[in-house]
Amino acid sequence: PVTLKDQVSNSNTTTITTGEFWFDNTAPTITINPQQNTTWSKTHSATVTLADTHSGLATGAQLQYAWSQSNTVEPSQWTSTTVTGYTSGAASASFTVTENTLNGQYYLWVKPVTVKDISVEGGNSQTSTVISTGTYYFDNEIPTMSIAPQETLAWKQSHSVEVTIADAPSGLA
Repeated sequence: PVTLKDQVSNSNTTTITTGEFWFDNTAPTITINPQQNTTWSKTHSATVTLADTHSGLATGAQLQYAWSQSNTVEPSQWTSTTVTGYTSGAASASFTVTENTLNGQYYLWVKPVTVKDISVEGGNSQTSTVISTGTYYFDNEIPTMSIAPQETLAWKQSHSVEVTIADAPSGLA
């Protein structure tokens, strides 16, 4: 109870009961799963998930993603995507990033362009770029072989030939 009193001592003791107030001061989150894959492979996929456990996601989330051999220097080339397949207010939405042309160890970067929740004042926006915590190991190069020298035009009882077999980045089986 609250007692209200004015200048001439009129007073009123009252209790006011209200309904619920919902607060959402938290931006949606972005996660990458798996965070890494250290098995050499031609192709790797990762699921990027947007989540908002309060008011829910606004539709039309737009992101950019890129693969980079650095986890400190932002990539210069990005691929844009709009996340689909969810309704306004959904707690989560996801899409899959698949890559099959790289060679070596790469990090996956995800940058939000428009990732908001549906709170009334225009939504809380996610603005932080997310980077995989570990690397994905790609190998799309074929093994190579070379022979040196290619020929020796001299009659001898023996010749030395060096055969070099190589495979990068995963190595030979």
